[in-house]
Amino acid sequence: MLSILLASLCAGGSIVACHEDRDPFAPSQKEQRAIALSTVVGDSSCTKLTFNITSPTAVTLTAPNVATCGNGLTMGGVDAVWNQAVSRRLRFRLRIINQDTVAVQLPIRVYLPTTGIAVITPTGGSSSTVISTNADSAITGGSVWLVGGTGILAVGDSTVRDTLMFTVQSPTTKARLLFQVSATAMPPIVPAIPAGWSAPLDTTLTFDVSGKRTTLKYRMYFGVAFKTTASGTDVVSFLSKYQGSIVGGEPGAFYVIQIPDPGSSAATDSILAAMRAETSIVAADNQYLRFPIHGRGRYPVEGDSINSRSSWFTGGAMAKWALRAIRSPQAWGCETGTYGSSLQSFAVLDRTFRQQDDLPTVTEVRAPALGPDSTLSGSGNRVARSHGIAVTSVVGDV
Repeated sequence: MLSILLASLCAGGSIVACHEDRDPFAPSQKEQRAIALSTVVGDSSCTKLTFNITSPTAVTLTAPNVATCGNGLTMGGVDAVWNQAVSRRLRFRLRIINQDTVAVQLPIRVYLPTTGIAVITPTGGSSSTVISTNADSAITGGSVWLVGGTGILAVGDSTVRDTLMFTVQSPTTKARLLFQVSATAMPPIVPAIPAGWSAPLDTTLTFDVSGKRTTLKYRMYFGVAFKTTASGTDVVSFLSKYQGSIVGGEPGAFYVIQIPDPGSSAATDSILAAMRAETSIVAADNQYLRFPIHGRGRYPVEGDSINSRSSWFTGGAMAKWALRAIRSPQAWGCETGTYGSSLQSFAVLDRTFRQQDDLPTVTEVRAPALGPDSTLSGSGNRVARSHGIAVTSVVGDV
């Protein structure tokens, strides 16, 4: 049994719409959710290299300490080779290590903006003296290397060693290179929605909202709809935070999530409030075991005995029992305005009709192929002969 929240809506003159049971988590309310892909990046302190040329063939290097780097992508296993005689070439060999909590798609994008080059020696030297020579692409404002080939880089794994090459023009001998390292996170595998789930018909698992046992909500079953911008990571993190498991729902719309029994209505309400405060959630509510249905209607003043809405249900309201029995207030609730010169049309199918003075617009359509009804002859069948016009009069009056 999935959660039902009653929303009585009146629209377009449809009687059904006036007392329709609407479920915010039902397929008709579906929010098509495309799992958004997130990006994993490297901390700037872990993607920074500083070189210092000390002789025509020697260079010292300051590289990230992998052991002290936190979550994200980190440059590791870095070494540097300098050869002044061969085009003043500086070569870095390195790996990219995935120290994040999710796997990422290869290749890794290693971007060095021109603003990320800072010449230290000589002081105030130009960044244009450090020039990349083997970037996969040169874009306005920087260079990009694609590291690692194709496939998936699991958590804790590293790419194969790759080479980044530069020409360092005189008089620069020392500079800091601040790279921007990024990759697309692999969406976590969100558990599939089991088919055919229904909540147990057990009132001991619920709490009473109304105080009259007319509205019962489950303590441990929640309907949760995520925003279209939510990622697979968001869903998995949500389940982990609330110790939840997916037991039902509608693919692409919402999940029914079971959590450990909070034990009380207050604790359940507290958890629900926390769920609704999550930035990845668009809607959340308890699942219902029992709920009342309230039709929305109009209860007009109908004379001395019916002079207020409440009087429809007490005292003189007995005079209106027939109108309440056929749900007239709900039909009136669907009215969209005055009809003007065009009256609402309806049809009544009955055995026979007798023209009535107060219904001048009634048009009788006969079906002669059916033949005459011999049971309508004789004075003993006056009720049968007048039934059609009686029904038409009642409907027309309503």
